[in-house]
Amino acid sequence: MNTVHYFTSYARDAAKYELDQFPAAVTKSAYIIDILRNIQDIKHIHIVSVTRKSATRWGGISFKKKEYDNKETDYILPSFSSPIKAFRVLNVFLRYISIFFYLMFLVHSDDPVIIYHMFSCIAPIKWACRLKNLFLIMETEEIYGDVHQNEKLKKAELSLMKHAKAFLVPTSLLNSAINKEQKPSIVVHGTYRVEKDRRCHFDDGKIHVLYAGTFDPTKGGTAAAATAAELPAEYHINIIGFGTDAEITYIKEAVKKYNLPGHATVTYDGLLSGEDYIRFVQSCQIGLSTQQPNAPYNETSFPSKVLSYLSNGLHVVSVKIKALETSSVNDLLVYYDNNTPAEIAKAIQSIDINAPFDSREKIKKLDAEFLKDLENLLHTSTNNTPI
Repeated sequence: MNTVHYFTSYARDAAKYELDQFPAAVTKSAYIIDILRNIQDIKHIHIVSVTRKSATRWGGISFKKKEYDNKETDYILPSFSSPIKAFRVLNVFLRYISIFFYLMFLVHSDDPVIIYHMFSCIAPIKWACRLKNLFLIMETEEIYGDVHQNEKLKKAELSLMKHAKAFLVPTSLLNSAINKEQKPSIVVHGTYRVEKDRRCHFDDGKIHVLYAGTFDPTKGGTAAAATAAELPAEYHINIIGFGTDAEITYIKEAVKKYNLPGHATVTYDGLLSGEDYIRFVQSCQIGLSTQQPNAPYNETSFPSKVLSYLSNGLHVVSVKIKALETSSVNDLLVYYDNNTPAEIAKAIQSIDINAPFDSREKIKKLDAEFLKDLENLLHTSTNNTPI
């Protein structure tokens, strides 16, 4: 195959141009790019960033094209920022036009196009698909209409999915929801990149339990903090992640509230990234995935933090949800049923951290399988043969 086009919010030069970046999307997109680069039959990859300027002062970025190396070319579509809301709305139309024209004039008929599903880009993709026979592969992490409980948005998303020739999805449940015609699909739960053992640890003799991720109230950061009051003093709960100013303040207040004498220590340790994040994760023994068990998106989305923990060698304690029970890593997880501090603490204490445990081998196997599956899927765009 000649060229694969990958539309994403990720950009290698995001910091340089002050572009919005979303941690979970960036991590997944960077992984997909690595996989594409390792498929030898692909002659060239175009990474098309459709993110926008993040500043609220006046500013702009024109169309950018940069040769990353002899296999990859990076594009950034034009965008501008403004302190005036009406002008920021105009920026949406600028992105619409840019996406539409790229798909119409820079994509050849036999080029596979992978699009990371972003609800802000639905309209131009649909119009391009109506006018041109694109081999569209939708990388769909969740149904945003379910997350925001917005039926109109959900209807628009499902309408776009009808134009896809194939899907990349995090769960088989989501595939069933959006792929009614049973088109080719690959279930890729998240990032299957195993991190080598840095052999780092805390020197306090305690069992460190980590909550890492968003501080959105529905995702369980506060429940993780509250669990400290149900654990004995030999445990330490570490909380790292991101959120709005109000959400961070709420987490800090919860940490103060549940730091009780004679019980586990709980600390807020800020937002970490890169090597600092990896070393901190590997200094812990257990990872927590404590989101609300009845949240509407649980049926279709996969908690990315679970794979992050496993790829760094941690045990994982998680609320029991179908997306995990039907996943390829189900046998590596310790579940609890109700999102209460007492049940979470009981699940944590059931883990013998001295018993043999190797989550990395399973993740390595999934990585190799995904590379092969994606290679086969991309060949369908030129050969028109089933996987």
